[in-house]
Amino acid sequence: MKIRIVLILTIFLFGCQNSIQTNAKKQSSQNLDTKSEYMKFTVPTDSKIGYEAYNSSLHIVEYIKNNESVHKWTAMITLLALNRSSHSDIDEFFRTASDRLRSGCAVEAIVESPRRFVDGPHPAGMQTAICGRTKSFGQGEILIYKMIEGKYGFYQLQYAWRVPPVADSREITLPEQARKGAAELLAQAHLCDREQPRPEC
Repeated sequence: MKIRIVLILTIFLFGCQNSIQTNAKKQSSQNLDTKSEYMKFTVPTDSKIGYEAYNSSLHIVEYIKNNESVHKWTAMITLLALNRSSHSDIDEFFRTASDRLRSGCAVEAIVESPRRFVDGPHPAGMQTAICGRTKSFGQGEILIYKMIEGKYGFYQLQYAWRVPPVADSREITLPEQARKGAAELLAQAHLCDREQPRPEC
C-alpha cells in the first residue's frame, strides 16, 4: 500500500516487521495497538479521520477538523506507530527527526531541542518545529509532537498547523490558545501495556 503523508515529517517511514493494528473505540477515544502496547489519547470532538493507512511497517491515522479535508486543512492530529526495530532508541529518533525537519524546509527552520522525560516506565520526549515554507507543500507549518519508546514500537502523537508561507520562520507564531490545547492533548496521551496496566490506562 502506498503511504501518503501530508506533513513534513516523512522521517518516520522506516522499515519495520511487526504488524501494527488499530483497536479504535467509538466517538472520541482511539487506541493504536502493537502486540500488548497501545497509545491512548482523546480525539477532539470537532475532528474526524481524514486518512488512515497501515501495513506490516507502520500505522498512521490523520485527524482533521470536521469541515476540512486532507488536501486543505489548518490543523491536523497525526497518530503514528512504528516497529521498535526502526531506531536503536528514542535519542536516535530525535536526531533523525531534527535533521529531516531542517532538510524538509525551504527556508531556515526553527527546530527546538527535544525535551526528554518518561511516560510511566517508557522513555519519552516532545519537540516543536516551525517551518516558514515546506519543500513538499509550499506552506508554512508548525508542529508539536510527543514520542514514546515502547518495548515493541515507537509511538508518536503530533499536532500540526498549516499557515501561509513566509520567508522567515521566525515570523510564524502559534496562538496561545492553540498551543495550550495541543499541550493538554499531548499530556493526556500515554503508552499503555495490557501486560503491565497503569492507572492512566
